[in-house]
Amino acid sequence: MNKKIFHIALSIFLIGFASIANSQTEECRKKLSDAKSSFENGDYNEVIKLLPLEGGCLSKNSSTEYQKDGYKLVAFAFQKLEKQHAEFAQNAFEIAEEKAAKAKQRQYQQLAKAMSLRSLQMETEEFREIKGLLAEQAYTFYTNNEGNPMSSEVYNSVYSALKFYGNPITKKIENAYAVSGDILLLPVLKKDEIYSVHQNGEVIKWNGINGSNEKVKLASSEGFTVKSVSLSLDNRFLAMGGRDKQMNGYVEIHDLSGQDKVIQLNKLGKGVTKVAFGPSNQLFILDDLGKNLSVYQNTQIKKLLPSDTKWLNIVVSPKDETTVYLSNENGNIVKYNTVGKQSELVVEFNAPINAINVGTYFPYLIYGDQNGTIHFQQDGKTISIPAHKAAITQLAISSDGKYLASASFDETVRIWDLSNLSKESILLNDHNDKVSNIAFSADNSRLIASTRTRTISFWPVQLSDFGDKICQNLTRNMTNEEWQRYVPGVNYQKTCPNIIEQ
Repeated sequence: MNKKIFHIALSIFLIGFASIANSQTEECRKKLSDAKSSFENGDYNEVIKLLPLEGGCLSKNSSTEYQKDGYKLVAFAFQKLEKQHAEFAQNAFEIAEEKAAKAKQRQYQQLAKAMSLRSLQMETEEFREIKGLLAEQAYTFYTNNEGNPMSSEVYNSVYSALKFYGNPITKKIENAYAVSGDILLLPVLKKDEIYSVHQNGEVIKWNGINGSNEKVKLASSEGFTVKSVSLSLDNRFLAMGGRDKQMNGYVEIHDLSGQDKVIQLNKLGKGVTKVAFGPSNQLFILDDLGKNLSVYQNTQIKKLLPSDTKWLNIVVSPKDETTVYLSNENGNIVKYNTVGKQSELVVEFNAPINAINVGTYFPYLIYGDQNGTIHFQQDGKTISIPAHKAAITQLAISSDGKYLASASFDETVRIWDLSNLSKESILLNDHNDKVSNIAFSADNSRLIASTRTRTISFWPVQLSDFGDKICQNLTRNMTNEEWQRYVPGVNYQKTCPNIIEQ
């Protein structure tokens, strides 16, 4: 009897044990399956967590096929983790090196700006060599260390040194006309050539590199006072708008192709304030002292948009010749469709807006206010950037859409990089009067500015345009003593390696 009970108890134990073993085996198989999925997903830490080498499924029966797969999986997971850790360490090292390099670049950039400011302060002949050496070395440090190409300090120090040496790149045209007055500027298709038009109607074509010029003889009306000019996109027609000697609104359209033809448009109210060619050579006119928008096309003048307030400026959209933008003395900008004759108020401001523009590639409507702030508007959203200390007189956009130039009554001009408005802008402050007009050259390499004191300036647009021109005017490099004084903490190097010193 006792023997029989023992066998029954043993059977029950073995059945229970087998059930527990089967359950544990099933659990381990599931963990192996989960571990394989984690491995495929790149979660190697989870593989090791699911299949620990001690106290888990792998330690129970090393002879099973399951354990062979498990050990292999864990071994591969450790290899992957080791590789990841090595890559992480390498990446961390590379990031640290990159940050150190960036920090070193910033140090060189700051040193370059400090050297530029020092160079700008040197205006007498006794500093002739060191002024240029500091400016050139600052330029080298700055450009070799990825400095912002719109740095005013570096730009102006190089410009100042080149001007000191009389380099042609800084040449100005003084006394461009016999009498003072507004000088209006129009770039032509050929590189570095530009038309200037005096308010008395005298037209001159200039070459910006060598300063040569030739008067363009036009059959202008006697006593004609010019207030605005525009050049057609094909450079064939020059339009001048203003008043005739009877003080009536008057426009002349000159054919510059050599045919010596002139179209005269008379009795346009009390005066024409703006003219602007569209892409198809239609001429938009603000006449009656800005109280009306008209268009001249196919030998006819059509009135488009009368106004109770004065229109101050007009710009034709380069993308759609049927769209024009007009600003008025109340601080409003209106978008007007010349075909459907529909108006849309796009800007409401609290002061007159004289300067507006819109580019081919740049999506913003741009306008400048009386306080010197430039506003960029798109889809009802506006970005405002303080730019000048006085009213902005004009905004010009380069034909490639890369740069914006702003002119102001504070006697300065700024050049902006339109791809990054958060960058600093180049400040051009070497003017002797209020800047009344600006224009980019046809190839966008120069910005031309004019003042009422009959001066026309040609400014390189990019810092890189200066190159190593300073070294051409120097006879020596810095001495070791000068280097230690002006370039502390940096190993000595020759600023102008090609100079052969005696």
